[in-house]
Amino acid sequence: MAKDPVVTYCGHLFCWSCLYLWLHVYSNKNECPVCKGEVQDADVIPIYGHGNSSGSKDQTTGKASESGVRIPPRPHGHRFESARQRSDREKSTFEI
Repeated sequence: MAKDPVVTYCGHLFCWSCLYLWLHVYSNKNECPVCKGEVQDADVIPIYGHGNSSGSKDQTTGKASESGVRIPPRPHGHRFESARQRSDREKSTFEI
């Protein structure tokens, strides 16, 4: 199972640390290791689940890999509020 899993826009699943090392150490191009599609750090999508991440933020921040490279925390997901959440928030601001 991937640790701190992320998926690229081209649909390939990687451990965050593995993809980060590929992009910044083992390759001089921002390409997916599988299909060679363009990949940027900020464009990967984190996969959340039970037991598949390294735990708290403190454990992943600035963690050094075996190659000595500091791996930053994996990017956060891009979440948008639903219409219901916006409506509920607006209603609660008018209540006294």
